Amino acid sequence: MTEAKLKNNSLRRKIAGCVVACCAVFSLNVTAAEAATCKADKFIASIGKDLFSAAKSGSKRGFRRVVNRYAHTHQIGAFALGKYRRSLPKNDTGRYSKLVADFVAGLMAENAVQFHGNRFEIVRCPSQGELISVSSKLHSDRHGVRPVIFRLKQQKSSFKILDVNVHGVWLGVQLRSKFTAVLKKNKGDIKGLYAFLNPRSSKSEPEGGK
Repeated sequence: MTEAKLKNNSLRRKIAGCVVACCAVFSLNVTAAEAATCKADKFIASIGKDLFSAAKSGSKRGFRRVVNRYAHTHQIGAFALGKYRRSLPKNDTGRYSKLVADFVAGLMAENAVQFHGNRFEIVRCPSQGELISVSSKLHSDRHGVRPVIFRLKQQKSSFKILDVNVHGVWLGVQLRSKFTAVLKKNKGDIKGLYAFLNPRSSKSEPEGGK
């Protein structure tokens, strides 16, 4: 295996690790004190119902529904472009957001088996602000206890997931690292990133996907 492939696999494992933790929160156990002040508790509970259904089937389609419904894919995707954000044509925003959602859903499907038997304990859940960071502990049958932070954005009476942090590593940062590397190798051509996110749409693999 080439050095480039090893680095790519390492990044995918890091991203997948963040995604696993992000999704495992949906088997959340909220302490009584935090439940009384956490305005995102119903949002989390709703995700749990949909996520467990997707995890049971293990289908990418099921996980895609979860991502589309609960994640702020537009903002996540915009952040992941980094300095190449201007390379994205305005009329391509919808297409790009769908590719990002599909990419994340694919990582979730690959790790579906890890979503079973986990639970989260909310440690801190701010009751004020449009943007809130929920600190929690992930109790995993496989990995023990891990600290996880969720960044949420309130939209009207509900929320959207903006990012998740596991052991000091943010999912958004990992996506940006990979996406910008692909764009750099393709000289900033957004089509190269499209091909990486959806290889089936391209006859040949882009440089960044090697």
